Amino acid sequence: MRRWIWPIVVLLVGTGGIWKYGDLRLKSRTTALEQIRVEKELYERLQVLQKETSLELPRYIVLRDLHFSNTLDYQVQNEYGILKAKLSSLIAEYNRLEQTLSKLEDRPPRWFVLAVPPLSPTNVRFGTSPDGSVRIEWDSQSEPLEDAVDEEMKVILQK
Repeated sequence: MRRWIWPIVVLLVGTGGIWKYGDLRLKSRTTALEQIRVEKELYERLQVLQKETSLELPRYIVLRDLHFSNTLDYQVQNEYGILKAKLSSLIAEYNRLEQTLSKLEDRPPRWFVLAVPPLSPTNVRFGTSPDGSVRIEWDSQSEPLEDAVDEEMKVILQK
């Protein structure tokens, strides 16, 4: 064969590798852009969930206090139950999305922080301690929404 054919053959074989390398770089850039798009969508959904939850929390606190003070008002009982379930599902969805986002970003998750004041104490009693000082005792209940969110978190963390 002639000497000038070998450089052409080598050039043709070599450019196939160059095209594969370029295609690989293009695919990795596309994957990175897709991940950025998914992360942006997750952040937007997290913000919507945060806003919706924060708008409903004041109403929840009022209904919760009415729920425990007047157990015979069925309308309040129903509204309270519905709102508690809604808030619990919103917070659970937030935590699930945050767990997905934290895996994408390779960081620990930042769970939803529920800032709800505690329930009013019940059955307040005054007594004296053995040293003669006045002692106040009361019964306290756990926050029902926090209990519901804790149950959802157990499910999320088991997955």
